[in-house]
Amino acid sequence: MPPRAIISYDETAGDHDALTLGRTLALAGASLTLAYVRHSIQSDRSRDQLEEQDAMALLERGAERLDLLGVETR
Repeated sequence: MPPRAIISYDETAGDHDALTLGRTLALAGASLTLAYVRHSIQSDRSRDQLEEQDAMALLERGAERLDLLGVETR
């Protein structure tokens, strides 16, 4: 089983360094997961769903920046 790296990503300037590290680890053979941690859940279900969609879009942008195939997002 290859080593696994989980990279926390929220699109801040410091996270671009994390993406660079993640890309380096993935190219060295690590299995890479890009993750976003939501800090709260909305009581309004429709608002919560919008925030979930925003988080997924953010992770898609991060995965595109990595320019690697097979990056898992959570």
